[in-house]
Amino acid sequence: MKFYNEGSTVFLQVKYLDKDNKSTIPTKAEWRLDNIGLNGCGQLQDWTDIPSPTASDEVTISAELNSNISTQTAKMQVTIRATDSSGNISIDPFIYTVRNVCAGT
Repeated sequence: MKFYNEGSTVFLQVKYLDKDNKSTIPTKAEWRLDNIGLNGCGQLQDWTDIPSPTASDEVTISAELNSNISTQTAKMQVTIRATDSSGNISIDPFIYTVRNVCAGT
């Protein structure tokens, strides 16, 4: 699991694979962000389109979405949802932790 300091921008590289584990370009791709920690506050960013998806895209999670952490750490989940040309949907999570840099000071 990756760790980032509170207030950091997170850049997530997304690669899409078909059922044969080969690179593919989805017809539609989107992402959402949830705080899934013990004291998580749920959804932070609703489904957001990845415009004109390619075989490899970058999703940027803003520093603002990784701020205002009330506990020492917060576990975040970015969910990627991609649809291929046949209408098949794949959903993949990426989990990371945000550290509250002011906790305990």
